[in-house]
Amino acid sequence: MKSIKVPNASYKRKQRKQKPYWMDSVFRIALPILGVMLVIGIILDAQMLRKKIKQGGGRENEARIVADLQRLTLGLTAPRYEIEQKGTSIVPPAGWSIDKNGNNGYFDVTFRGPQGLDLSISATSVNYDDFAKLLREIEKIEINIGLHTHIEKIDFCGHPAIFRTCELMEKKLFIIDFLENRTAHHLIFSAPRELYERYLPVIKETMKSYQP
Repeated sequence: MKSIKVPNASYKRKQRKQKPYWMDSVFRIALPILGVMLVIGIILDAQMLRKKIKQGGGRENEARIVADLQRLTLGLTAPRYEIEQKGTSIVPPAGWSIDKNGNNGYFDVTFRGPQGLDLSISATSVNYDDFAKLLREIEKIEINIGLHTHIEKIDFCGHPAIFRTCELMEKKLFIIDFLENRTAHHLIFSAPRELYERYLPVIKETMKSYQP
């Protein structure tokens, strides 16, 4: 199976009336780059989850986590989910719900798991096919919004790619960005900090099923 070579270190507001000023500024600066929407969408999602997700429930809660991880592992050979408007597909996380609106339109699709877990995917046309430019654009976006994601260059299933991680208030993110045929692809895993390491191995396998 193809591998992800990762370095070892390791609201929609209710009836929102107006986007925050900083968001409008970012869109004006870098609207053609979908990376903006990826980062902003995850930040908004984290802001909606201000309430700390607790590991209460003892054995019952642990049993639910174990069952979900087993279901995800066994589901890695399940039928693919086609993102028809983008011509992409992925084997979806088994048992997770499918948000076809992609977290209020910031993504092509978002798969939502229990306890605040989600996996979002976006693909958008760009006017270049230069990996170095994708890297520069993402770095510029992060500077504009004041977000640091520990950017690393990796290989993702044969593609030069960017690997990023970031810790927000309640969540930790794992992000893969790469180019193919003037299309920028972004895969974003978001999890409560206390569940991130437990779910990351199987989510990496899920990501590897993505086909641009």
